[in-house]
Amino acid sequence: MANSEVYRNRRCRMQRLRDSKILYGWVINYDKKACSIRLAGKNLEFQYDDKFNVDIFGQDTTATFQGTLLSVTDALLHVQIASVIQYRSATENVRVIVTNGVGKMTVGEERMEVEVLDISENGVALSSPEPVPSKSRIRLVMQIAGNSIQVFAEVAYCRKNVPTEGIYRIGAKFTEVDRINRGHILELISNPIYFAA
Repeated sequence: MANSEVYRNRRCRMQRLRDSKILYGWVINYDKKACSIRLAGKNLEFQYDDKFNVDIFGQDTTATFQGTLLSVTDALLHVQIASVIQYRSATENVRVIVTNGVGKMTVGEERMEVEVLDISENGVALSSPEPVPSKSRIRLVMQIAGNSIQVFAEVAYCRKNVPTEGIYRIGAKFTEVDRINRGHILELISNPIYFAA
């Protein structure tokens, strides 16, 4: 059985059983009885007692269970765990939410301020006031949890951030990370306490 702390501030996927809608979010709190999940993106209507299949992606394991919606406050869902929690080996790289992460992104000669939304061993999600074309090569200097991290990356996607007008969400895959910066990234990912709000 995995320590519940390893699932805080980790990415999760939920499938609502009544309509098969897939939702993504970030685990704020998690224990053997309930969890709180901050949704990313979609504005959906919820019903008390909605049922979900939930996968929470930890560093080495994924926790899977069925849950029942207890309440919703803004985009924060409170879910009661209604089945046995199954743990299996992780099948994807863990992504962790970043709070108060900022950065400077350089695309060609243009430099812009960005917000760091989440990070994994292989890439990062950013919030930017300007769109950046897919396949663009970028230099990124991030300030996360007291660490300055410099990487080079390639933009995988850029799309309008639906809830916030005039903001773009950028996903970028790391193409060059030196060993010191990789060490900082791995330390941040393996210690989600750094990201507590």
